[in-house]
Amino acid sequence: MRATIRTAKCADIVTDVTAAMARLEIDDTATYYRLTEIDRPGQDPAITEQILSGYQTRSHISHQLVLAGEEIEQHNLSEITIRRTSPYATGNGGRQTTTYTKVC
Repeated sequence: MRATIRTAKCADIVTDVTAAMARLEIDDTATYYRLTEIDRPGQDPAITEQILSGYQTRSHISHQLVLAGEEIEQHNLSEITIRRTSPYATGNGGRQTTTYTKVC
């Protein structure tokens, strides 16, 4: 599954996020590992890690998609990747990648 969230109009954002969330396969009872890496030109990458429940993972992904208009991919049941490239969101043309991996 792959989806891009359009940001031109509020209605597009809501439609795209709703459609993307309906196609994601997230186990609300599982545990997920969240790894976020922000790369900015001329700086060391900023990396954060977090352990989330499946329910929290679903909530985090939904919020990320609504707030930033991003690209989301799910190639298998255990990994979801969100990418954002925006000079406004990450500063100076940076790129942010967040990966949610199901651990159990």
